[in-house]
Amino acid sequence: MEEKTLLILSTFEKELNKKLQETNGQLEQVKYYEKFKINGIKDIEFLGVFVTTEVDAEGNRSINLYDGDPSHQVLSVDEQNNIMITPELEMFFEEIDFSEAIKQNDEQEGRLKGISEKAEPEEIEEKLQKQPEQETKPGLEDLGITGFREIKDKNLETELPGVFSPNADTKGTGYSKKLNAFVIVEEVDGKLQQVEEIEPAIPTIETIISINEDGKEIEKKVPHALMQLKNNDDKEISITIGEHGYIETGIVDVLPCNERVEMQLREDGEDLSAQRTKQLEDLKARYGQEEIHGLIHKYNEELDEKNKEVNNINDLQDDQRIYTSEEEEIIKEEAQKAGTTVEKFKDELEKIPNDRTLEEKIQIVHEELEKKREEDSERER
Repeated sequence: MEEKTLLILSTFEKELNKKLQETNGQLEQVKYYEKFKINGIKDIEFLGVFVTTEVDAEGNRSINLYDGDPSHQVLSVDEQNNIMITPELEMFFEEIDFSEAIKQNDEQEGRLKGISEKAEPEEIEEKLQKQPEQETKPGLEDLGITGFREIKDKNLETELPGVFSPNADTKGTGYSKKLNAFVIVEEVDGKLQQVEEIEPAIPTIETIISINEDGKEIEKKVPHALMQLKNNDDKEISITIGEHGYIETGIVDVLPCNERVEMQLREDGEDLSAQRTKQLEDLKARYGQEEIHGLIHKYNEELDEKNKEVNNINDLQDDQRIYTSEEEEIIKEEAQKAGTTVEKFKDELEKIPNDRTLEEKIQIVHEELEKKREEDSERER
């Protein structure tokens, strides 16, 4: 997924999650579309929209369309297929099949730009099945642990003091088929046991910021799941399934501003020297919590600047123009007359203030394009 798209998704999710938390709702999936078309009495094409799957406090699921940001909800469809549409658009729709509209837009190339969602248990198990079969250790048979991977990084205990048994020989992460969740386990006296101080991981679409071992590479990512600690709200454990189906575990610091900063742990099978552990310790000692806080905010500011260059999500609403099917046909014809593409013609239309009618805008665009052609011709002479 492009960095631009990930940033747009993560910004929208953060804003919508704040809104849903007020009513104990949950976000399961977000799709971001550069263009989204709905067929009704008149066909309407939206630009820069989000389609979400949400669950309210009573467990009722709904599919929703947001035009640009969480404050502008266009429509919502519940499990009984009851549709609520924003009043200003009701005139365009008598009856629509929103599920079919989503399917059509998904199938048309270039419309769907990115998806962020909680991984389902079946998807997780399928990804973990890529791993070679490993010898199972006794204990926890009732949890159906699969994909166990040992963590070989002393930072685990340094970052989470008092969480593990003092006589634990092995610590690692596995997926429990019974719980449909990742768990942290430890081996004591030859048997695996679940670490009680760490809650089973729940699937998430929470964005975290990952820092590599020397502090030079920073990126946003969405892990498959996050684990909460029973007695520590400042730490979490991130779980990501790597490209080859191996579990990747990280320690997450929850900063006072609620940003989440991840540092990966060294695990079994990784061709890494002990220097990585030393570098991680140096990073913590060198930066400290306050410096890391500043590092992350600097990174976010840089991302914001990049995003402004490609239409900041908060400005998408102002930049959008919804055309009816009749207007689309007019624009298509005018673009052909001007000898340019529909997209380029629309780009020129968007540069003209909205206090002009479409007909006035079209005339101005023709004049500007003709003027540009004359200037180009003059330069060639």
